[in-house]
Amino acid sequence: MCEEYKTAGPVFFYGRSDDLVEVEGLYTTDGHAYEAEYNVNVPGHTAPCADRWIVNDYWEIRAYYNGCWSFSVGLVWHDAYDGGAPLRPDYVATLKADPDCNYSMRLRLDVPHSTIIRHTRDAQ
Repeated sequence: MCEEYKTAGPVFFYGRSDDLVEVEGLYTTDGHAYEAEYNVNVPGHTAPCADRWIVNDYWEIRAYYNGCWSFSVGLVWHDAYDGGAPLRPDYVATLKADPDCNYSMRLRLDVPHSTIIRHTRDAQ
């Protein structure tokens, strides 16, 4: 499974319930706003979920649930890094407590217009 979206400004990730991640700021490839809710699989409710969001093939977003939601930003490996290529685009990620939910962090990504974000799910 792989779904592809574009951005037109900041993108926000936050958790709800014990199996729901919401993402704001996505648009379908034909330009329609898409406020995404993902029912995620969290093995044993204390691990990273199997869902990943890949940002322009450089960053990887993961959600973690242990009774509260948190999010991580990591790099996607590229062979070009061995040759001295830049490690990543100069995006900005901000993680703060979610003002609307006392058991979730809110991740904000400031990325350029038309950045591609792909949602994938690891094989179970």
